[in-house]
Amino acid sequence: MTWPAKPSYRYVVAMEFTGRVARVAARLSTRVPADVLLAMCFAVAADAEAVVKAGGEPVMLVLAALSGPAVGGPLAIRRARPVLAMTLMTGLAAAASVLQVLIAPGAASQDLVVPILALMVASYSLGAHATAMGLTVGAIEPLLLVVVVDTVPPGSRSVPGALLFFAVFIVAAPVLAGRLVRARHRMIGRLEEQRRQIEAEHAIQTRATLALERLQLAGRLQDTLVAGLNSVIDLVAVARTPGERRQSDAVADIETTSRALLARTREVVVSLTSFHPDDNRMPPDPPAAIGKQPDGQRLADSAALPWLALAAAAVCVGFLIEVTVIRNPQEPLPVAIAGCFVIAVPIAMAWRWPLLMAAAAWAIALLFSSFITPLTVLFTAISLSVLAPFWVAFFKDRVPALTGLAVCCLGELACYGPATALNHAVLLVIAWCGGRVLRARSRLAEELRLNNAWLAEHSESSARQAVLEDRATVARELHDAIGHSLTIIALHAGAARRIWATDREKAGAILATIARIAGEGLGEVRMAVGSRPFVIHHGQAGDGLMARIQSLIADARAAGLSVVGQMDDDGELALGADAELAVFRVVQEALTNVLRHAPASTAQVAVRNAGARIEIIVANSGGERPPPRSGDRTQGLRSMRQRVEACGGRLEAGRRPDGGFQVRAEFPSEVVRA
Repeated sequence: MTWPAKPSYRYVVAMEFTGRVARVAARLSTRVPADVLLAMCFAVAADAEAVVKAGGEPVMLVLAALSGPAVGGPLAIRRARPVLAMTLMTGLAAAASVLQVLIAPGAASQDLVVPILALMVASYSLGAHATAMGLTVGAIEPLLLVVVVDTVPPGSRSVPGALLFFAVFIVAAPVLAGRLVRARHRMIGRLEEQRRQIEAEHAIQTRATLALERLQLAGRLQDTLVAGLNSVIDLVAVARTPGERRQSDAVADIETTSRALLARTREVVVSLTSFHPDDNRMPPDPPAAIGKQPDGQRLADSAALPWLALAAAAVCVGFLIEVTVIRNPQEPLPVAIAGCFVIAVPIAMAWRWPLLMAAAAWAIALLFSSFITPLTVLFTAISLSVLAPFWVAFFKDRVPALTGLAVCCLGELACYGPATALNHAVLLVIAWCGGRVLRARSRLAEELRLNNAWLAEHSESSARQAVLEDRATVARELHDAIGHSLTIIALHAGAARRIWATDREKAGAILATIARIAGEGLGEVRMAVGSRPFVIHHGQAGDGLMARIQSLIADARAAGLSVVGQMDDDGELALGADAELAVFRVVQEALTNVLRHAPASTAQVAVRNAGARIEIIVANSGGERPPPRSGDRTQGLRSMRQRVEACGGRLEAGRRPDGGFQVRAEFPSEVVRA
């Protein structure tokens, strides 16, 4: 086959028209309410079907033009006014039937499919949205319509047969489906409300647990860190007071107290990150999705078995009545009765092997039709066209459900032949779609139920986990902030003690720095046990991040460390609050490690703003002390890495060729403010 080099004019026009229709449909789907769009589709389909079957007769064409609004119009109010929608639809249909008899008495009555489908939608809306009284009134109206349509043209159809068909398949089945969906919808609403209550109670419990934990932690820190820092501040005041004979002793006590306090800080950090085995238990994972559970287990939990047993019993009774009372079976009566029981077995077992039972049901139906009674003469046989596609759609996932739909179509074709199978195809597809809808609602309801049970059962462990995470955060802040402050204080106190006798003025300036750093440390402790988010306390109020980092470098220099700072001159870094704190803590902890492990080395601090990437490097040359053991830096490096990775960045740390150490952190564009 070869394609033409240039498309024809008609092809171009057709493609342009199709594209415009698709664009209009897309706009309508987003701007027009779903019920109005459904009503428009039914109106167009009803008009098209009526025009095709009018046969060119003018009177029938006029009636065809009126059929669209009569069928589609009531569907626009099917949710808000389901009984009124059914009343309008059946009343207009009855009026059209009477009008046809009066205007064209000799015209044959047409079997229209679209109005039947519209009645099924209206019946579903009754079940889903009407009250009990409204449901009773609305369900009777289609049956009255059958009486009017089939008796106005005398002798046109069998009224009892039509009534039975409408009562079961046009009214009862859609109403039942709507009622089931309504029940699932209400169950989902109740479960959602229950989930909100459980989450609210869990939030209250977590807040109360955290508040109690913070109070207990505040008491512990009050006896250790707060009292120790206040003692340092008092000793500074004594050392700076003229005339005090114990000034030199106070300076020496500052160094001793700060080093002892640094050791106690490490003990507090270790105690916060070391828990009882019961405290360290993690809450189990939430329950798996219902769709991933075995089908039989899921449906056994959703109480589907009684409905299957009821459906199997109803089908069996229907076949027995029709085969033994109304029809004459081809085989002996005991064989026919046994066949009626056998044909109901796959329905009762559908929950266990849906696809296999669907194939078995149609195979048994084919044998039943061939040897006992043809299915085409049995009204109950239509139930197989509804139940089999419904259960494969309800019990199985999408792909197996589509396979089951194909099996049902082949079974219809084998049992009824092409003509009847085509007529039943609409019922088959509708039943399959109904099974998918009910499966989705049932699945959601079951997932909500399991999740609510999990939330209620594990709320205590979740609150305990929140406490563990809070303890880890407090421990990290104490380790990084208070550890740095106390290290600087100890080094400053040692320097002040050494020059106290020779340079009292410089020693006094160092004492002032110690008092400032101790005050900032108190602020860090209070922030650690408070409920407000962590902020940078170092430096002057109103300082930007660069200025605070410069203040860190100045404190490290004052403590005796040789530091070279390389800051970009592009102004402040455009970082969020969490990233700013992470950058500050990385520089702070890295400088603290240099002061502890290599105080005689030279450190370099570089903060570069590379547009959408922020890079921080803190490195030092080899010092006089031997390299620390690998575990000495574990807590600090872990803390830095957690902070950087929490902001979406990455951190690298390791030895340099000259024996020094380097920490490099990089933050991506996601943490840069617009």
